[in-house]
Amino acid sequence: FHDLRAEAAALQRYAKTVEEVQTAVRARESRLLGGNSKVSLQAERDQLRTLQEQLCELGREEDAVRTQRDLLAKQQESLRTQLAEQKGRLQLLQSQVARRGDVESELASRQAQLRESVEAGGRA
Repeated sequence: FHDLRAEAAALQRYAKTVEEVQTAVRARESRLLGGNSKVSLQAERDQLRTLQEQLCELGREEDAVRTQRDLLAKQQESLRTQLAEQKGRLQLLQSQVARRGDVESELASRQAQLRESVEAGGRA
């Protein structure tokens, strides 16, 4: 998740940078329109188009990061559910082991009582 956060932060910085550059390009374009320099205006438009393509690419990367983050969140929730189920099974097994120990103790006690009764009956 740390990597995803870092990537998301980087994407946000890139998007902000692209927006700032677009604003600067628009300002230059406005100034150039006043100067009527068609060559410079075309270069600025080309630069703007390039920056818009970069912005689209950053948007696609951001979508990919978001999709990956969502997938990881689903996997994490699934793992939490599995862990809860495993804890439940463990508690059930622990209670069964405890019950078995109680039953074995009771059985040993009754066997000892039976032996004592048989021995007492044999003496009588």
